[in-house]
Amino acid sequence: MNTRQLLRSELSIDVDEQIRILRATPEGEAGAALMTVVRHPDFRVHLITLGKGVQIGWHSNPGQVSVECVAGLIRVHTLHRDYDLPASESLGLGREVGHDVEALRDSAFIVTISRPEADVPALFGFGRWVLPSQESAVPTLQ
Repeated sequence: MNTRQLLRSELSIDVDEQIRILRATPEGEAGAALMTVVRHPDFRVHLITLGKGVQIGWHSNPGQVSVECVAGLIRVHTLHRDYDLPASESLGLGREVGHDVEALRDSAFIVTISRPEADVPALFGFGRWVLPSQESAVPTLQ
């Protein structure tokens, strides 16, 4: 997993290049990979790739969430509605809104989580919040 911490006030990445890198990792080849692009105690940006048919199980986040599909087509299921997000579309979710994500095609999306009044845990493990262990900071799929 490639993790970058925003140390200055600006950061630029080539999203297409990072998608290619993620898909070439063992996790990406297995169907799901995550890269933390920005990590602050109160703000996270993750790039996630999913192979067609791969799902991230039901979960919620403690902060405000933005999901932007940058490649492929994902479906976000909430209690009240399903949202199909093709590339270039985004969805905002409020705190603790339960949802899951399904890749209808090979897909990539950016998840931004903002929780200004408290620390956001260090990494998002699919379906749950986890803190990295000393041995590994790579989240596992359940």
